[in-house]
Formats: sequence, C-alpha cells, structure tokens
Amino acid sequence: MNDGKTKIIFSDFDGTVTKKDTYIRSLFFYSSCIKILLNIPGLVFNLIKYIFGMKTRNEMKEYSYKKFYSGVSVAYINKKSKKYLKSVKFNHKVLDLLNKFRDDGYKIVLVTASPDIYMNYFAKELGYDGLICTLTEKSDDRLTGKLSGMNCNNEEKVKRIRESEYYDASSRIITFGNSKGDHPMLGISDEYYYVIKGNPVKNAKLN
Repeated sequence: MNDGKTKIIFSDFDGTVTKKDTYIRSLFFYSSCIKILLNIPGLVFNLIKYIFGMKTRNEMKEYSYKKFYSGVSVAYINKKSKKYLKSVKFNHKVLDLLNKFRDDGYKIVLVTASPDIYMNYFAKELGYDGLICTLTEKSDDRLTGKLSGMNCNNEEKVKRIRESEYYDASSRIITFGNSKGDHPMLGISDEYYYVIKGNPVKNAKLN
C-alpha cells in the first residue's frame, strides 16, 4: 500500500518475535546460583498470589525484578547480554513477515514489558528502528532493583506509544501481539497480526 502515509509497525517481543518469554528466563540467566536458591521460594509464593488475583502483574514484575536484579552491575548485564541473545529462540514466521513489511517501507518498533537492561542491546543488535519497554532505575553503574514508571503492558503500551517520538496518528499503523496484554495496542492500528501457535494471523478475533 502506497498512499503517502508514514508506515510503522509496533510489535510485541516476547511470544511474538520470540517463541518464549525472555523476562522470567532472564531472572535466572543473570543471577548467581545462590541468589536463585534464595529467591525461588518467594518467587513461587508470589506467583501463586498472582494466579489467584492477590497480586497485579505490575506488582509481580516489581517484586521479581527487585529480588533478582537489585545491586547487579550494569556492566555485568551488558557483558552477558550477547550470550543471552544467542540463546533466544525466534519465531521465524513472524520475522519473515516483519521483513516483508520492512522491504515495503515500514519502520519497526518493539513494544515490550521486558526491561531496558537487556532490551536496549537486543533491539540494537537485531536492527529494529526503535524500542519502547519497561524502564529501570540505575545508580553508580548498578541496578537499584526498582522500575522507573509502570510495567510496559496492557494500556501502558498504548500510553507509551502515544507519548513516543514514533507515534503519529496520521501514519499507517500495523501491530503485532500474542496475548491479552497486547490487546489495547492492537486496537490502535489499521490492521494487526495476532500470533497463534507461532502463526501471525491477520485481524484474528480476540477473546
């Protein structure tokens, strides 16, 4: 389609571009064995509370991030991110479709709840045109264990998109997602692709 409009794609990352979630796995990848053993019981307990509606997704993210990342060196995260990226399994059906859109002139921006501590590296290495993600606090080259603002999911994705330099209401917008946390973002686009069992389905019915 060539109607003179700016063309942009806002795509979820975990479970959309990748086959599996990268955040939960990152808690273990960047942590020592001692930290993992100390924090597994609390993580499981709070996960159960989340499943039964006693904790919100944002509270769960804040808890897990603080327990596993507080005090970790930014330099250490940067050093290990190359190896972490190599271990990630990607959804090639989605990548192929995104590349076709790129060839048609679309800019592609990742919009993800995963944190900036490794997503900044991922987005740059993978050649995306922009990144909107969960932001984190740093102090003296160390992670404070606190998020900066809200977890970038659900309505927060839409809020962050509209506040970003990438958004223009007059653009032709396509979105990609795979979960309920992406539904609000899918609703602001001219067309969307919902990833079902690895397959990007155009304008699929959302439950």
